[in-house]
Amino acid sequence: MFAPEHGIICDQKAGFCVDSFGISMEFTKMYLGEESQEKMLKMIDEVGSDNFDPLHYSFSNKVYCDSGERVCYQDRFNETKQADFNAVLFEDKE
Repeated sequence: MFAPEHGIICDQKAGFCVDSFGISMEFTKMYLGEESQEKMLKMIDEVGSDNFDPLHYSFSNKVYCDSGERVCYQDRFNETKQADFNAVLFEDKE
């Protein structure tokens, strides 16, 4: 996982990038490549766009984020806030 710039986190293992608005196809393509973007689009097509929620996602390290609520947790079942991820995604750059 890496943060190519403030406000963006990319997870090579999971194959997507996010910003404060959720999973971003544009940033996925920009930082992980067209192949990663195509895999995400195929997955969305398989589950159906009505069933894909870009606001709620888990990274490969199990950190779970809710972009609608603007918060990341240790994992989906542990509501301990994940400070590092929250700082990158949801705290304005000073």
